[in-house]
Amino acid sequence: MTGGRGADQFQLAVGIANQPLSHITDFEPSKDFIAFNRLDVTPTDLKIQDSNDGATIFWKDQAIAVLSDIAATDMTSDSIQFGNVELAKTLQQTLDQTLPTTISPGVVAAVSTSDDKLWTGASGLSNLENNTPMNAGDRFPIASVTKTYTATVVMQLVEEGKLSLEGTLTQYLPDPMTNQIANSSQITIRQLLSHTSGINAAFQTDFTQDLLANPELAFIDRSPEETLADYVYGRPASFAPGSGLEYNSSNYFLLQEVIEEVTGSTLAKELQQRILGPLDLQNTFLAEKGNNPGGYQPSYQDVNGDGILDNLGAASITFAGGAGALVSTVEDATRFMQALFEGELLDADTFNEMVNGGVLVPEMNGGLGLGFVYLDTPDQGRQYISSGDVFGWSTQIQYFQETGTTAIAITNADTIPQEQNPNRIILNTIVTSLSSP
Repeated sequence: MTGGRGADQFQLAVGIANQPLSHITDFEPSKDFIAFNRLDVTPTDLKIQDSNDGATIFWKDQAIAVLSDIAATDMTSDSIQFGNVELAKTLQQTLDQTLPTTISPGVVAAVSTSDDKLWTGASGLSNLENNTPMNAGDRFPIASVTKTYTATVVMQLVEEGKLSLEGTLTQYLPDPMTNQIANSSQITIRQLLSHTSGINAAFQTDFTQDLLANPELAFIDRSPEETLADYVYGRPASFAPGSGLEYNSSNYFLLQEVIEEVTGSTLAKELQQRILGPLDLQNTFLAEKGNNPGGYQPSYQDVNGDGILDNLGAASITFAGGAGALVSTVEDATRFMQALFEGELLDADTFNEMVNGGVLVPEMNGGLGLGFVYLDTPDQGRQYISSGDVFGWSTQIQYFQETGTTAIAITNADTIPQEQNPNRIILNTIVTSLSSP
């Protein structure tokens, strides 16, 4: 690392396995300073020792940086900037105190502040059978939050001129597929993104009923194409394209088909090339039929209504594809959200279209963008929200435009109705903690 003229901030990452040593070649202790990517780094976590190359900075006994031609004694109290340790403690206490008020065995959460400081926390258990403590680095399916990633790929393709928001299904998909979809010559990419296509919404109701009638269906690997065949093809439209609004994951099953047809690649590869790779999201992947690495924590639901949480960790999410089959960590998901809303993935005009090109919903003081919900609140201003639930795994992530802050919580049990959902309860308390003086 090399700074410019004047005072420089050198940001160091901590807590990353196999992290390469950073070399800072022109650090000036009298005016430059070191900062860290985490909110909870304290002086007791660090030590600075002289080495042949210069002053070496250790975080919890892991060497993270060398300051060339600098002695440890050259460093002053102003040479290192720490995060908000008190806020980190408050956030962890919030998790510990709120989790027991819900049915969820455990929770992981993260907050990224406007100055790029990250806090991650965990509370409770990830596995009830083994009494395994939850870890902030645990991976979980993030359900319909996947839609925001899929929508981002679509908007990148629009930016590249490979797709048009006003293009129709018949322009991008083969006849054998579109011939089975009502109004396929009228349904646009914009309408799929904004849930205004009128595609039959049988998946949202019939899939749940089918699971109740035959619970073993939850454990069978299925592809999004098979889901479309079962719940969309040959069924009548719910309404004329553009004339209504109905949340329907089938819109995003079809968007996956469009992405793959236009690129000649798979959605998993496009996500890796366009988002996961560039942002270094090493703990995020799309679970696919025949290609599901696993390695994520189980979920729980009271399936029988007997007050006992049943382990649904073996349930397959591959059916959800671009609508809900991503697996991630709170840190990776937070990094994605910050990148999307701070201009790393789309240019300004494309992002503006993603926000404003959907549907205004006055009764909720916001609307539906092309891949997320937004709300305008008197206390916290504009919020962007992406959330999802599948087989007990529950995720919600929010980006606050005024402060540049992102907050996320993932729980390993959920409830119906959603007003009692542990994830929503816990995330609300986290957001309240952030806004408290």
